[in-house]
Amino acid sequence: MAKDMRKHIQWITRTAVMIALILTAQFFTALTGNQYVTGITVNTLLAVTVMTCGISTGITVGAVSPICAFLAGIGPAFPPLIPFIALGNIAYVSAWFVLTQFNKSSKYMEIPGLLNKIIYFMRKFLFILFFCGMVGSVFAQESSDNSLVAFLHAGYGYLPNKTSGLTNSSESYAKTLSSGMSWNAQLYYQRKKLIIGLLYSGYNSSGSLEHGDDTPQVVDPSQSQRRPDNRLNSSDHILTTYIAPQFGANIPAGERFSIAFNGGIGGIWYRNNSTVHDKDRKVTGNSLGLNLCVKGIYNFSEHFGVSLEVLGINAGLNSVDIKYHDENFEVNYSDKLSLNQLTFSLGLKYSL
Repeated sequence: MAKDMRKHIQWITRTAVMIALILTAQFFTALTGNQYVTGITVNTLLAVTVMTCGISTGITVGAVSPICAFLAGIGPAFPPLIPFIALGNIAYVSAWFVLTQFNKSSKYMEIPGLLNKIIYFMRKFLFILFFCGMVGSVFAQESSDNSLVAFLHAGYGYLPNKTSGLTNSSESYAKTLSSGMSWNAQLYYQRKKLIIGLLYSGYNSSGSLEHGDDTPQVVDPSQSQRRPDNRLNSSDHILTTYIAPQFGANIPAGERFSIAFNGGIGGIWYRNNSTVHDKDRKVTGNSLGLNLCVKGIYNFSEHFGVSLEVLGINAGLNSVDIKYHDENFEVNYSDKLSLNQLTFSLGLKYSL
């Protein structure tokens, strides 16, 4: 009962945070007087929500946010439009769910290998088309000069689905490892309003348990093997690295302010430098992932600016490699080890 209650509280918290984030973005972009900027910002945040927090949170945020926006005085001026906006948002996040998370269903794991790969890459291709369609109409507007732009961000990273594959099976310990530091570097070539470039993103969190903890320690992160001896220390140090080419748009929203959107598909690398019974254990894995990003940029000079960014990464591992006691073995998961990430960061911009 207590465990279910905690899950409900976490779901409510995540949903409330994303609704608040969308309303905040809607308020500030509305100040620019450009409804297109507001619409694409909200749509990008809805996509980030379903990618990182799941379909139930995405549908709830999509349905409730238009009502909250109207009550706050920043929504549609014509109230009868609200149900249609909500239904449109629900259809939109459902499409993103199919493109980004539906492969986690176990029935996909039963499809023969070659067909499964074809379906997987078709979904990734559709993700690219869907995202390009979302930003493509930007380029019909007036364009700015070409430039080379670099960003450096640091901030808070959150794993909405928690982590698994840890040395300890307690829920509180997994929750601790689900919050950490994130950072990223981005380099883009901007031609008119089109931006093409590369994203590097990292996440770091660590935790440990002292002697005498009552929760079983885990050697095998699939939890198929457990050690009953609880009197020795265990620790985890999680590191993820994500690198992906990016495509998107940078839309001026004033003399010094602009909104940038970008997305891409790339590789994610997972490492857990852990200890079990005071002995080193290394867990590694890699997979494909996809990301969406939205950032508000304020340019305080010709070359320098600051940016506030929300980045969502959707990824998971079917298996990991483990090295423990000088032995190497592989663990396969019936359900993917989730590496979904939601990061909030502040950074600097430099343009040539």
